[in-house]
Amino acid sequence: MIRYGLKTSHHPQFERISKKHGDLPIAVEVDTTHLLEIHTDPFLLKAFLKAITIHCLIAVGKKYKLPTQTLELELEAVNAA
Repeated sequence: MIRYGLKTSHHPQFERISKKHGDLPIAVEVDTTHLLEIHTDPFLLKAFLKAITIHCLIAVGKKYKLPTQTLELELEAVNAA
């Protein structure tokens, strides 16, 4: 879940893995001021949201000791663009 707020956090908040559904709820906050600055440029908005999502996936991978190399390379590509 991406929450709109007053700051951008690259460290998501984790909840417990659902025993019933097997999903892992996570949430991250993004600064609405920054979104207002980039919302008119679809490329910048997409890159920003993609980077936030990849940061969250990397955090999940590190928490559960999963490989994150591919995600880290993808994040570098997004940041370089």
